[in-house]
Amino acid sequence: MAGVILQGVLVDPANAKGKVYQVTIVGGGMQAKELPEAAEAYEGIILMYTGETDTDFTHGYFYECVKSGSSYVWQQLDVQP
Repeated sequence: MAGVILQGVLVDPANAKGKVYQVTIVGGGMQAKELPEAAEAYEGIILMYTGETDTDFTHGYFYECVKSGSSYVWQQLDVQP
């Protein structure tokens, strides 16, 4: 359903206060202005980062939560706009 925009949230399971991250779902893809801390609960999830470019993430790029050794990281994917 291209063009469908839904608002949703990701709840960070590592945060005892249950921090909520706003996610926009556009035509089957998910966008986020802020990525939660990478964790097992997000393994395999791909998000397009829509926040400001900083030292960790680039605006408009896609990131997948993957296991790296004994922890998890947001890995930049090669598919970019």
